[in-house]
Amino acid sequence: MAEITNSTKIVGVKFVALRAFTDERGFFMETFRKEWFPERSWDIVQTNRNFSKAGVLRGLHYHHHQVDYWCVMAGTMRVGLADLRPSS
Repeated sequence: MAEITNSTKIVGVKFVALRAFTDERGFFMETFRKEWFPERSWDIVQTNRNFSKAGVLRGLHYHHHQVDYWCVMAGTMRVGLADLRPSS
């Protein structure tokens, strides 16, 4: 969980200390969670950032109520997708 502190100099400014979960594959971190800012009405619920070393397999899961957007900053990514919707 990120540590959130309020600025002592500017009212309304918050500092969010992000926590990275690191292992031999790389790292994962939550960069935004709607619940960190209860005073705002954000449409986005959560954003994440991760880094994976070459040859690492991640995933093998699915979401009931979540949409994923990926942005590959360097290197390449292989993605396997399956449409599990009943209407598919």
